Amino acid sequence: MIGTLLLVALLVGAAISAWRLLHRDRRPAELAYLTSPESDAAHVVMNLTMAAMLLPGYGASWRVPLLVVLGATAVALLVLLGVRIALPGPGAGSLVYHLLASAAMIYAVVIMPDMSMGSMGSMHHMASTGVTLTAMALAALFALDAVLTAGIVVFAPRTALAVAGGGAVDGGGATTLRIAAVPHLAMDVAMVVMLAAL
Repeated sequence: MIGTLLLVALLVGAAISAWRLLHRDRRPAELAYLTSPESDAAHVVMNLTMAAMLLPGYGASWRVPLLVVLGATAVALLVLLGVRIALPGPGAGSLVYHLLASAAMIYAVVIMPDMSMGSMGSMHHMASTGVTLTAMALAALFALDAVLTAGIVVFAPRTALAVAGGGAVDGGGATTLRIAAVPHLAMDVAMVVMLAAL
């Protein structure tokens, strides 16, 4: 049941991010880690990758394609980060966060190549202490981000957008932020579930 809900959340999140990528001109104020084109692209890739890992047929044959996609995403984010550092602009923190998420996904695919996320309940005995500690630290980071992101979009979206954009924001910006948060939260929650199972 949880696997099915997570699969639906990941697919909805990927669809929202894909839609946002195709409709760039309709967006008001930005909060880069949720609303930048780089974040939307990363959310599409990571949410679809984790959705694939939830499918019953996930196994060793999926490992190389997923690693190629995730590796290409990580390289693209790293190049964009280099450009952002060389030519200062907003969103470097977002790129670092999504680069970390890509690295965590690569780590998870390497560690659990033959089992789907849907069968993770039986995986806890597989991991060594080092893997478990690393996975738990990453899971804690993604859980903290999910809680903070949910708090921002539920309780203070206009304030967050005003701080990020430097001015007042209308209700449309708050709604856009809440919609943009769905793929990010789906990614965070799935990462926590995946990493906690290692």
